[in-house]
Amino acid sequence: MKKDFLNDENLTFKDLLSFINKDFYKYITTKRQLTEFTRKLLDTYCDEKGIAPVTLTSTNFRKEHFATYFRFTAEIKINNLLLKGFDHFRETENMYFLQEYFDTILHELRHHEQFVSACKDFHPVVKYTAQIIKKFKAEQLFDSFSYYCNPTELDARYFAYTKLKDNESLKPYFLSDDYRDEEITSETKGAFDYATLFKDKGLWKVKGIAKPLRLLETSIAEIAFKYRLYFVSNKAPETREINWSEAVNNVKLSERVSQQIAPEFYSDNFIFEDNPIEVEEKVMGEIEDYHKYINAIIKVEKAHRDALRKKRKENSKNNKPKSQKTNNKQLENTDKQIENE
Repeated sequence: MKKDFLNDENLTFKDLLSFINKDFYKYITTKRQLTEFTRKLLDTYCDEKGIAPVTLTSTNFRKEHFATYFRFTAEIKINNLLLKGFDHFRETENMYFLQEYFDTILHELRHHEQFVSACKDFHPVVKYTAQIIKKFKAEQLFDSFSYYCNPTELDARYFAYTKLKDNESLKPYFLSDDYRDEEITSETKGAFDYATLFKDKGLWKVKGIAKPLRLLETSIAEIAFKYRLYFVSNKAPETREINWSEAVNNVKLSERVSQQIAPEFYSDNFIFEDNPIEVEEKVMGEIEDYHKYINAIIKVEKAHRDALRKKRKENSKNNKPKSQKTNNKQLENTDKQIENE
């Protein structure tokens, strides 16, 4: 099969995903080609879904933060760190890099779809949460809850997982202890407390979200009823104390909601299916090399920034007297100009 998939206009999104395999590095040999392939992948998905296109740019995030979706500009900004490591990972044929890179890209693509589409095929909790988050003050409130259980984040992680997990070349990396531990233990990193959310006075005062907020509340209540769990709505008396059993109940409800959004993360198959020992050793070796190399880049860049900061500080110190003279001269000229007027 001809591998000119950068110029083939007939390829589907599914076709493009299938090319992310052990031969990928043979045909994508530069960072520029990787970016071109990524843009094609994003454009094809948006075209097939009938949604507005998303822009892809790269930037220098100061932290080890790989990508962000900016919904006000419909833009995915990816950290240059990932691109800077491409030559090394291609040379070592590190497939974990491809899993991490495209998992990140698809995660942010899902955020784009959440905020520009009608979300017809989305779980109701995700759909209404996205509608509420579109309001700035509401977005701040949602950010105060656990990232791992936030419906839009969980949905984005699950979307990337379901699109890539059946790829035979990438599957071992989703079955690795590193990935499975992250998802299995995520629920212990802080439940999304719906009881507190719906009783928050500030949220109900945000304009334009009354309808989606009520619909979200109804969706949560239905899940609670399905599993015979107690549900605290915004109508509950504010003075009533929530005892320990109710707090535990709220955690269980949050877990059930997450289970509805991302069922495979909570299935026995996901938890108990392992890589063979020799495959797991290879995968963990690649993961270790990946983090080691990325951290080395971060260290070099930090040293470079610190050196520049030190140099600026020294220059500022040396130029201070001169700057003061310049300021005094400017003040004199300003005074003369005022007198002339």
